[in-house]
Amino acid sequence: MSSLFFSQGTVMKLAVTDTFSVPVSSLQVFNSAGILILVPLFDRIVYPFFRRKGFQFTPVRRIGCGFFLATCAMLYAGGLEVYRLNLVKHNQVISQNFEGKVVVAADISIFWQAFGFMFIGGGEVLASITGLEFAYDEAPPTMRSMVQSIYLLTIALGNYLGLFLVWIVNLVSRGNPWIADDVNEGHLDLYFFTLAT
Repeated sequence: MSSLFFSQGTVMKLAVTDTFSVPVSSLQVFNSAGILILVPLFDRIVYPFFRRKGFQFTPVRRIGCGFFLATCAMLYAGGLEVYRLNLVKHNQVISQNFEGKVVVAADISIFWQAFGFMFIGGGEVLASITGLEFAYDEAPPTMRSMVQSIYLLTIALGNYLGLFLVWIVNLVSRGNPWIADDVNEGHLDLYFFTLAT
């Protein structure tokens, strides 16, 4: 999924000034920053607030909220792609150098992707960290390492499922590819919206 965010970013405006362009993969920092900010915020403020109000924010509820934020990230990325493609369609584009070749990019800053990365970071805080904590707490002491490794294995299997989904999408959309070599000719928006469902 992140690689498709990066593909989308390559056809957005990378230049911040005349002499400085943002490396596409550096936007991943918004995911990491979101996690670093949200973990202590949730641990020290949000979860105690809910406990004081008498609301049990159970691990299953946290994971559900994390999935909701991941869905929001995909909806946001899909909406951003619809907007970006509309700019390309109406010739509101720029030419920019990317990895030694000139590409046509929509005249919209790559920093608009930051919100999607922050949604993903929030989803990871609520779903992944809670999942690891839940697996550790519920496992018998002698099985904790095994349960943790099985939990991480499910994440790996999910990544492989994502690759399989890309293969299926490429197979089904062969005549009008969603994930095209030229992102401006594809329909990443449809792929992001499919992931959101």
